[in-house]
Amino acid sequence: MNGTGPFRLKENRGQAGYSFVANDTYWGGKPSIDAVEFTVLDDNARVAALRGGQIDIAVQIDYAGARQLQSGQVLAIGTSNHRYLNMNVKKAPFKDPRVREAIALALNRPALASGLWGKYAQVGNDNPMWSGYPFTDKTLPQRKQDLAKAKSLLQAANATNLKLTLTCYRAFEMPAYAQRVASDLKKIGIDCKVKIYTSAQYFDGVSFGAKGKLDGGDADFVVGYDGRAFVKDLKRANKVTMSLEKGECHASFVYVAVSDRQVVIGPVSCL
Repeated sequence: MNGTGPFRLKENRGQAGYSFVANDTYWGGKPSIDAVEFTVLDDNARVAALRGGQIDIAVQIDYAGARQLQSGQVLAIGTSNHRYLNMNVKKAPFKDPRVREAIALALNRPALASGLWGKYAQVGNDNPMWSGYPFTDKTLPQRKQDLAKAKSLLQAANATNLKLTLTCYRAFEMPAYAQRVASDLKKIGIDCKVKIYTSAQYFDGVSFGAKGKLDGGDADFVVGYDGRAFVKDLKRANKVTMSLEKGECHASFVYVAVSDRQVVIGPVSCL
């Protein structure tokens, strides 16, 4: 993290937080902010700290938390942020593309989007690329729920009476997302249990690029996210205080360009 970036690490206090100072020798010129303080807070605490002025930016806030910020000036903008449903195709039963397609056909995507994010979400279409990118293939027909075809694919793959475990960690709306997916899979005969880790458990208690549960191969079936920052009335200041979710540490202050407090996201199911 130290080197050519606009900020350099001053102090690593682990779960107590991280301190960064401006890099005077940054090739792009000295930053206008002298220091950045990261604090590590749970979801509800991040919202409370943002509303109370203890922090200037909250990295990752769930939809319920974002709604609490609507008492002030809020700008809802579309982003490439997404939620995904990830299957480990190196392991059975996900090696078989018919099983993966059956799972995709079991999902009620409009209900997922509206149930978790209200009107602030777009329905995903089995593509990790946001539909707003010019290079995203927009000719792919939108996949819709088809329970009969999903059951037929499972029978053809000799994969009836499946028992799966869907993994996530307790942050944002991901436990609710996983439960909704499990409910949809039940309609095609898949017994899907949801296993919820704490962030520290899920990421093996480490950060800075270390391998977590999914990267380490321990999980077969995972829901996850790609995130952005929430900014509260950020002015040109000498110091910015930010909040991280437990288990994370990354230089998300690069998203300071967000113009106000709310960035709302939508799910993408990736096969």
